[in-house]
Amino acid sequence: VDTGDIYTPVSVIKDLNGYGADIESMSDEDLAYGEYAAKVGTTIHDYIHSALTGEKTAPSEVKLADSAKKMIKNVVIPKIVKKGDKVIASEQIISNDAAKIAGTLDLLVKDSDGQIHLKDFKTKDQRQKTKDKRIKTTFKYEDTRKRANIMVL
Repeated sequence: VDTGDIYTPVSVIKDLNGYGADIESMSDEDLAYGEYAAKVGTTIHDYIHSALTGEKTAPSEVKLADSAKKMIKNVVIPKIVKKGDKVIASEQIISNDAAKIAGTLDLLVKDSDGQIHLKDFKTKDQRQKTKDKRIKTTFKYEDTRKRANIMVL
């Protein structure tokens, strides 16, 4: 239901309370890498969302290596969504009407025991230059129980 109310993004709340990045003190290189890491994270989120829902996502500047796609499909997704689990929501905007804040959840899953799990994906800042000058970064997903790493070129 569209009420016309404008909600404050969770990221703004974090910034206002001192949990955001201090971009004033960051170097141009760190700012550029931050933009790159955000694009990588979005690409990974979109790839997982598409694999789980079958929905197409917008094209990305960042291309995942075939090995990364294979690892996401064969290793990461089976750890995130186990046999018998049901995906309730993926990349879904959620809000708290009383607080007038909103954000996007990565994944909400109901397991075979009826437990609900909110899963969050992170792109870890781990820069490593390869011999051909590409940058590798490590992807992690977290819930209350597990983590997995994949390399993205």
